[in-house]
Amino acid sequence: MRISNIKFTNLQKKTNKTDIFLTSNINHTILSNNKVTGLSVNFPIGTTCQPSKVCIKTCYGLTGPITWPTSLNKQVKNALLCKDSPKDFAQKIIEEITKYSAKDNNFFLRWNGVGDLFKEAVDAIHELATKEPSLPIWVVTRIPEHAAKLADLLLPNVFIHFSLDEKSMNRKEKVEKLLTTKKNNLFYSYQCDKNETYDPISFISVVFADKYNKDFISEVDETICPLNTNENIEGMCNKCRRCFNGDAVNYK
Repeated sequence: MRISNIKFTNLQKKTNKTDIFLTSNINHTILSNNKVTGLSVNFPIGTTCQPSKVCIKTCYGLTGPITWPTSLNKQVKNALLCKDSPKDFAQKIIEEITKYSAKDNNFFLRWNGVGDLFKEAVDAIHELATKEPSLPIWVVTRIPEHAAKLADLLLPNVFIHFSLDEKSMNRKEKVEKLLTTKKNNLFYSYQCDKNETYDPISFISVVFADKYNKDFISEVDETICPLNTNENIEGMCNKCRRCFNGDAVNYK
């Protein structure tokens, strides 16, 4: 078994054991912070993701602090609370973001900093987007059925970022067979494999080299994420914003 597969399997096992660390939900906070993407809603990779081979090899969520018990515990609690009551989960998020949105007119929220969509998560996003219509919600996913369902809700402030790679290109066809709408906020990104040199693909709106190594980008254009071309990437998603301001959607 490859090391990357072992990491994913081990994370699944660790996630399944996080009930050991579960405590009262009274002081539980849903949001997590990342110096690159900002605030996000995270869920456990081991129980929500459907990774491709490339995803397993390149995912930043398989190592480091985000895989430690405290982080996993938070992710599992988020999943449990969301599945128990999507509406209450959305309301809790609204309460948490208030202090941030009050200070920042450009505040946005990333959904799935790690982890992926499930039925109740789609319901929670619907509730949140409806109650907070001015909040850009950037949703990253690799699961066709949930991506299509969310896109078909035609929520103007929800941007569905569907991640593809060399080993999962067939998921694009699956998404589009499930969609019942044509004009929606869904767009595609491409994640390069290790040592893969990216050549432009017509329907790709955002490109990520492995470990953001620009040496593996054959042609730099507007689809190349600035994380690949800047040495200081702190706060870069807030500076760029194309994944949740309509630019990536309109590129397709």
